[in-house]
Amino acid sequence: MSDFNYLNARIRSAKKQLLDKSAYEKLLAMDLNQIKNWLLDSPRGMEIQEGIATQVGPEGLGRGLSKHMERTYRRLLEWAGDDAKPLIEAILRRWDVHNLKTLIRGKFSGASEEELLAACMPACDFTWEELAELAKQPTVRDLINLLITWNTNLKRPIQKNQEFMASGQREALTALEFSLDNYYYEIGMTHTEELAEDAEPVIYLLNTEADIANILTILRMLNLEERDKIKSFLIKGGHLGLGTIESLIYAPTRGDVLEKLRPTYLGRAIAKLEVAQPELSDIEQAFHERVDQFALRAGGDDPLSIGVAINFIWRKQTEFTNLRLIIKSKAFGFSRTQVEQELFHRG
Repeated sequence: MSDFNYLNARIRSAKKQLLDKSAYEKLLAMDLNQIKNWLLDSPRGMEIQEGIATQVGPEGLGRGLSKHMERTYRRLLEWAGDDAKPLIEAILRRWDVHNLKTLIRGKFSGASEEELLAACMPACDFTWEELAELAKQPTVRDLINLLITWNTNLKRPIQKNQEFMASGQREALTALEFSLDNYYYEIGMTHTEELAEDAEPVIYLLNTEADIANILTILRMLNLEERDKIKSFLIKGGHLGLGTIESLIYAPTRGDVLEKLRPTYLGRAIAKLEVAQPELSDIEQAFHERVDQFALRAGGDDPLSIGVAINFIWRKQTEFTNLRLIIKSKAFGFSRTQVEQELFHRG
């Protein structure tokens, strides 16, 4: 059995600095300048100071929070021993994949640099500065050409689709997103297979996300006349098994796909959807809430396992999301009631 004692001891100390519900309530009662001063006096102060030194207003605070997240995860990797480090990298790369998808989708849709960075979060392979440099690129072609010059493993799935992506065709998004999701799954499973029981929470997480990626791919491609083509965009992994996943390809409607999934472990997530033919975004949110629930329970039964790190990573990401939401609400004048409905209060 791997020794995660040092890592988990450092995490337990770091968790004491996470914000709780009472802290969010205090921040909601403040104006933007008071929030800035509060953050400067908090453990996030050094990075907030860096952010506001380069940008004014909410953008500077957001940049500081991003830098704080980046350094938090870098410290986490430094605390990890030889066994824990590849497991933590496997977890953090989910946000690297999210960042690349966000940037490339945004270039297709014409999103601004500020909008793209507001949706990104530094995690494993990319620093805030690198994400900012990618966001600055004027076209998808320019973004890809820059990325493949960097020393990052995630350029491999990009290179497989480089010519197609550089063409600017929207159809390329499906192929690219499959390549990114598949690479995330395969490299994660490769790094966990030698650690057996120690890696079980990470393996569970990877398999759950493989199932979700496959289901969402099918739902997005239900309008294809030749549905057999969907098979080439499915990850060969997950809890459900490829046979079950492939059977969904031929369901007539989105609602029929979900009905077939009700008896599975994703049934509770599907039960929360209130209409027979829900929007794809609502389905995606329900599935990812299922992932969140697992991650936020991880480590509870075994305080010596890698689950402690999973739990901390998710709680820190939630804190980051909540703080950005509160700052945005003050900048744009959202009501407190609106913000409270969106905040995820997790102890």
